[in-house]
Amino acid sequence: MKGLYRFAFLVSSFGPLFLILEVKTLLDASSPLIARWGMALAFVASLLFTRLILAGITRSAPQTHDVVELKAKDTDIFPYLMTYIPSLIFRDLYKPEVGVPLALLYLTVFVLYFRIDSPYVNPYLALLGFRVHEGRMKESRSQFILISHGRALDGVETLQLHEVAGGQTTVYYYEYTNRVESEPAR
Repeated sequence: MKGLYRFAFLVSSFGPLFLILEVKTLLDASSPLIARWGMALAFVASLLFTRLILAGITRSAPQTHDVVELKAKDTDIFPYLMTYIPSLIFRDLYKPEVGVPLALLYLTVFVLYFRIDSPYVNPYLALLGFRVHEGRMKESRSQFILISHGRALDGVETLQLHEVAGGQTTVYYYEYTNRVESEPAR
């Protein structure tokens, strides 16, 4: 994934967390104004980055590929949900003794997710009916990310794919209506 697309996917995936933190700051009368605006801006950025992801989905012409080793990557929700817990259980997020360590924790998680290409759980995309898979082309050993719409994929498929983002890990998009039917065995 290219850096901007990877960053957009990561910020987008944490949008609900930004919304929760924004609600928390609005309900806490002692929260500083910068915290309220900061969480509001982060939430709006997550929506804009989601829009950027969706805008790039069908930009390229589709190409037919034999895809193997397809497996869902957006089903491992527990580690993702663990990032929500500290912000929900800690009080006084605006005091330096609480806020600074929590900010360092989130910065570490953010950098690790960005560095290892792992923000596959994306609530916005899931709500819109998209799934995230990993697979490889039959003629290649390189893994790629596949964002699909319409149904979950598994195993081996022949699909028409739109390239969304190149780079070290390529991202493709597949929509169920674009399915290429294989020839029946004779």
